[in-house]
Amino acid sequence: MKSKLYVAIDISADNLIDELEKIGARLIDKNRIIIPVEHLKEAEKIIGKSIIINEEEIQYILKKVEGVNEQVIVGDTKQKSQFGFEADIKYHHNNYVLTIPRTGQELRVPKEVVDTYIKVISLLKKKGIKIIKKRDLVSMVFREIGLYKVYEKNGDFYWEAFYGDRKNYHVYYYGPIKIIESWKLIEVLPSDKIMIH
Repeated sequence: MKSKLYVAIDISADNLIDELEKIGARLIDKNRIIIPVEHLKEAEKIIGKSIIINEEEIQYILKKVEGVNEQVIVGDTKQKSQFGFEADIKYHHNNYVLTIPRTGQELRVPKEVVDTYIKVISLLKKKGIKIIKKRDLVSMVFREIGLYKVYEKNGDFYWEAFYGDRKNYHVYYYGPIKIIESWKLIEVLPSDKIMIH
């Protein structure tokens, strides 16, 4: 498995985010972005400032992962959402593995699905959309990943059929949303809506 190393930086200039995303950076919070290490020099040119990395931290990371190629832990693995949902999130062979401690249930969510949700949420945020119905968000994601026709009825997204397909519901909605919510990019509201941060 080939993994990527990212550096997280705080940034307050919204006008730079589009340029940074072109080199593979991702917005992970309101003012925090992660940049692939191989694009740091390009990022410094865009930002106009030096990005200083602690060499000791890099050596520590390299020492810890030497010979380990099976699993990468994504940040603090105990993630807690706004409503107290707690999950253990790991990254393993192009899948996020979400374990819900109180039930022990484990969900494998393809990285492509999570990335697509983040892409769609970023586009909505750029358009100034702050709240969206969950069925509309899923419909948009399904159009992006090519699954829309599976749950289409009379040209519209058929939420009820998707919701009834519990396996796909957990892999393509519940799991990705809980992962992204734990990263504080969104908040699931009790009214079947999602607030974009």
